[in-house]
Amino acid sequence: MPAADIHIYLQNIQQKLKKLLEKYAVLQKENRSLRLEKENLLQQLAARETEIKQLKQQTDVLKSGIQAWHPEQKKLFVKRIDEYLREIEKCLAVLNE
Repeated sequence: MPAADIHIYLQNIQQKLKKLLEKYAVLQKENRSLRLEKENLLQQLAARETEIKQLKQQTDVLKSGIQAWHPEQKKLFVKRIDEYLREIEKCLAVLNE
């Protein structure tokens, strides 16, 4: 193989290597970004789970306190609480995706 051909061959390899290294750098940056986003989402999820536990405890306390309420009042109150819990569970499902 002539020296000129070898030189061109090496230049092609260098160009390909340079492009590969550039892509690698971009992927590393994207990976770091995605890891940070994942950590933020996990923290949000943990906060929402804590919030759900607290709301469920509050619901239990309120349910025990509403025993003296009129049945219609109880029904409406429980319905509203259940709607809130469904909304929170939807949010958690979105965060878990």
